[in-house]
Amino acid sequence: LGIGLPRAPLASAAEGETAWLWMGPDEWMLVAPPAEGGGRAAAVGAALGAVRHQLVDVGDYYAVIELAGPMARDLLAKLTTLDLHPRAFRPGACAGSVFGRVNALLWLKGDEGPPGPVFWLFVRWSHADYLWCLLAACGREWGMPEEVPVKGEPLVAP
Repeated sequence: LGIGLPRAPLASAAEGETAWLWMGPDEWMLVAPPAEGGGRAAAVGAALGAVRHQLVDVGDYYAVIELAGPMARDLLAKLTTLDLHPRAFRPGACAGSVFGRVNALLWLKGDEGPPGPVFWLFVRWSHADYLWCLLAACGREWGMPEEVPVKGEPLVAP
C-alpha cells in the first residue's frame, strides 16, 4: 500500500487518503476512500499471504462524522473522558471511547493549523444520527444549529 503500520499504540500512519489506525495490540483499521477500500483490503490480504490473520471489511458498519475547527476539542470534551488536550492527543492519535452513550473511535486526522484540528469519529451507522444530534446540542454555545433525530425528540446536551 506504500504505507507502513503505526509505530506507536493508539497512533496512525497516513499517506494521502489511506491510513492505518492502531486500535490494539493485534488490531488495526485500514481507512481508505470508499471506491478504493476493496482493492486496498485485497492488497493487504495478498501481502500477508500465509501469515495468520483475519481481515474484515467494516465499511458498511461505520459512519464517519468529521468535526473541525478551533472549538472541536472543547465540543468533544463535553462527551468523553479522553484527555483531548493538544499535549496528550496529538495529530495522528486515535482512541476508542464512549461519547455520550455511544462507543466510537476518535482519530485526530489533521493538525492544529487553520481552520483548527480535524477529527473523525467512526461510529456504528445505527448510532450516527443520535451522536450527530448530541454533538449539535453540545455545540449550541458556538452557534451549531439544533438537530432533530430522524426518530425522536430533540436532544438536550449533557
